[in-house]
Amino acid sequence: MDDKAKAGLAIIIVLCVVLSGCLSWVPGENPSPVVLKGYGRNIYAGDLNGDGYTDVVDDGAQILLNDHGKFKSERFSGLGAIQVSTVEDIDNDGKAEIIAISIGSFNPTLYIGKYLGNGLVNFTKDGNLTDQYLVAIDDTDKDGKMEYISHVDLANNTDMGYPNTYPHLDTGLADFDGDNDTDIVYTLGRVESLYLFENDGHGNLTFKKKLYVGNLTGSVAVGDFNNDGRPDIIGQAGNANKFVVFMNQGNWNFTSKSYDDHGGTILRLIDIENDGDDDLIVGSLFGNSIVIWINDGQGSFKKQASYDLGGNLYESHSAVIIDIDKDGYMDFVGMTFGTGVHIVILMNDHKGRFT
Repeated sequence: MDDKAKAGLAIIIVLCVVLSGCLSWVPGENPSPVVLKGYGRNIYAGDLNGDGYTDVVDDGAQILLNDHGKFKSERFSGLGAIQVSTVEDIDNDGKAEIIAISIGSFNPTLYIGKYLGNGLVNFTKDGNLTDQYLVAIDDTDKDGKMEYISHVDLANNTDMGYPNTYPHLDTGLADFDGDNDTDIVYTLGRVESLYLFENDGHGNLTFKKKLYVGNLTGSVAVGDFNNDGRPDIIGQAGNANKFVVFMNQGNWNFTSKSYDDHGGTILRLIDIENDGDDDLIVGSLFGNSIVIWINDGQGSFKKQASYDLGGNLYESHSAVIIDIDKDGYMDFVGMTFGTGVHIVILMNDHKGRFT
């Protein structure tokens, strides 16, 4: 075969690969997402009825009940002056509870909501909190009972300040120092840094250090990005148009590397390729897309695809990563704004793409 024939064959092979869809990533893809009506500002996930499928709750009093991979909307009542804050299986019975907090109160009350079926949720009081901004729920002292951590429980001895009207509170829980208890990384939407708090093993959390990210640090994600057994951190700065990866070197020391993301607002981790390491989803503050960054397994990330959420579905503000249909691959459920509030669903196609 001469050189001209070889060149022609190479072109044909490349065209066949492209047309067959073997190239996994195409920038600017539009996967025609499933779009459902949303009612609040944030969404949370948990198995409310114990059937093994993960349900979705938005803080506008809507449950998206997962029926074997298909969602059914149920509106629930009984909130009144309380606000949904998260979803968590606090009693380890296999059924997640809806955690809500009274708002506009100096002594906010914690409410635990148990799903009864058909849109019915029974809320009962479960004590008071020091603050209406719930940061985390975790068994910090390892006594078998969950502790509820509020903003003022952490921020009193820092320069963080107090949340504004619509704070971007975001939290990561991990054992950062390797002493077998849960430490915390926490941020507000209007500060410039991530705040790290060390657990003494008895549930006492003390401020340890700050990691500078940039103006309007809005989101944080925690994972072991290079599989060295130490949890690493990603922080996002909306006004600085970047996110920063902090690699844990041990003894509360971190090295950092910045990436331009052009107006990202929410970070979520997903092993979209099922290759054993955490990849990254960055939601857009001003655009109508999400961007996938692939982890090389050593903690370096490369932008691979931008998925158009379509039409007026802009400002991805809140998202959960769940396996909707129990196929072993993680899917994306995000809340966006625009003409009304929408919940957008993207399914993993088992090839490292969304459909």
